[in-house]
Amino acid sequence: MLRRLYAFFFVSIFFVNKVFAQNIIVGVHYSPPWSYVNNNGEIVGIEKEIIEGAFEKRGYNVEFKIYGYSRLIKEITDKKVDFASPIAVNIPNILPVDHYLPFHDVAMTLKSRDLKVDNVSDLKGKAVVAYQKASYVLGDEYRNVVESNTELYKEIHGRENQIQMLFRGRTDIVVGEERILVYLSEKLYGPGKVSIHPIFQKTNYGGAAWSESLVNDFNRGLEVLKNSGEYQEMLDKHRSIEQ
Repeated sequence: MLRRLYAFFFVSIFFVNKVFAQNIIVGVHYSPPWSYVNNNGEIVGIEKEIIEGAFEKRGYNVEFKIYGYSRLIKEITDKKVDFASPIAVNIPNILPVDHYLPFHDVAMTLKSRDLKVDNVSDLKGKAVVAYQKASYVLGDEYRNVVESNTELYKEIHGRENQIQMLFRGRTDIVVGEERILVYLSEKLYGPGKVSIHPIFQKTNYGGAAWSESLVNDFNRGLEVLKNSGEYQEMLDKHRSIEQ
C-alpha cells in the first residue's frame, strides 16, 4: 500500500510539472548547422539543441521559430518572442545570457582563384557579400573598409544565396561564420573547392531575453548541460561535413 502511495505521489508530481510548465517562444537565426529546417520541416541544429536542453532542465516547454537575422532582431525588439539567439548587436535594456555559441567569422574565397586575403584591409577593392548586420558586428576596421567599397559590398539574407554568388562569379569573397560557410559550400558544391581566411577574431555569442527570471533559468540550465558533458556532445555531434 505504501509503495502504491509513493508511486502515485511521484507520478502526480510528474504530470503536475508537465501541466504547469511554462511555455516560451524562442527565435533563432537560420544558419545551418547551428539552426535550420530539415527535410521534414522541423527546426534542428546545434544551437536549437543547446537552447532547448538548457530550458528543459528548468522545466520549460519551448516552441521555436526561425528567421533571417534582421527579422530575428525585430521580433525580439518588439517582444514577439521570449528569447532570441544569437544576439550580436546592441538592443537597449535587453538582458544577455551566458555564452554558448563558439563562432568564428572568416572570409571565404574560391580556391581556384588563389586570392590573397591575409587581413581585413585585403578586402579593399574586392566584391564582398556578408550576412545582415555584419558591418555592425565585425568592428570599426571592417566597417571602414566596406564603406569605402560601397558599390562592391552587399549584406543579404540567405547563406545559400551568398555561396551561389561566389561560385557563379558574382562576388569575390563571402564573409560569415566558418562552420556555416563550409557546411553549406560542401553541401552545395562538394569538398575542396574553397579557401578559408581567418581574418577576424573568434567570438562567443549567446542569446537574450527581456525577463530576468528567464535569463537566470537559462543560465542555470546551461550550467547543468556543461557540467554533465551534454553541451560538448551537442557541439561534437553536429560537426560541419568537412570534419
